[in-house]
This record gives sequence, C-alpha cells and structure tokens, in this order.
Amino acid sequence: MHRVFSLATILGLVFCTSCSCYNVRLSTEEAKVGIPIGSTIEARKELIGMLVEHIDDGHKYVVITELPGFGNRYVLKRIPIPAGTRFQVVGFERPRNFLCSGMDAVLYPNKPLESSGSEAQIGLVQTTSGSFALNYEMFREHRDPKEGES
Repeated sequence: MHRVFSLATILGLVFCTSCSCYNVRLSTEEAKVGIPIGSTIEARKELIGMLVEHIDDGHKYVVITELPGFGNRYVLKRIPIPAGTRFQVVGFERPRNFLCSGMDAVLYPNKPLESSGSEAQIGLVQTTSGSFALNYEMFREHRDPKEGES
C-alpha cells in the first residue's frame, strides 16, 4: 500500500510540474491551417500587443489581441498595433499538454514592435470542420498587387 501511495505521489508531482501549456512548433501541413507559412497578414483594425514573459522559462513574446487586451503579472508591456501593420507567418504552435487547447500562429512583424524584439503570436479560430483559420475580424491576408501580374 505504501508503494502505491508513493507511486501515485510521484506521478502526481510529475504531472503537475509538466502541466504547463508549453507549445510544440508545427508545419503548415501538421497544423492543418488554411494560411501557409511565409504568408503576409495585415491588421484590419487597431489591436494591442501584450509583451508577456512565459511562466516556465522567462521566454518573452507578444500576444496580439483585440482592445482592451488583458492584464496579469506576466504582462510586461502593452504595445499599440495600428491598423495596416503587417506580419509574416513563420510557424504554428499547439499546446503540448492535452489539458490545453487551441492553435497559435507565430508571426514576425515587418517593422519591430516598439523594441520588444520578440516574435508575436495570435490565436487562430477553430472552424466547424475542426481545422484552424485566421480571425478575419482582426486580420486579412495581404496580397502584393504585383503578384497577379505575370
């Protein structure tokens, strides 16, 4: 009985220490997202970037969201993002832990965001088919007018 309790305690501690939502980087195919890596997206309206320090390892990144944003002890700075700001999609991430859900796009801004020096992330919306897509209320895919000319 003592061994069962010890094993349960050890497993509980391991589970609790590994239950953060650390993300796994995915390719476009693995993510099943309709917007490919390398695409450029543009903010449709004014947004807010929250420079956040990751709870587990101190990694800093910008979470882009609609105004008014959010606040907690891990938000280091609020960065205004004007409509028309462009980002390049460089990857996708999903939580490693099954208790967490969702999918994020990892972005690099075309112009640095107020010297944050960090990559940005946006949450993708889940479609009825179960795949993920860009939130078209916040962003649109940017197409270079020269792309159509050949």
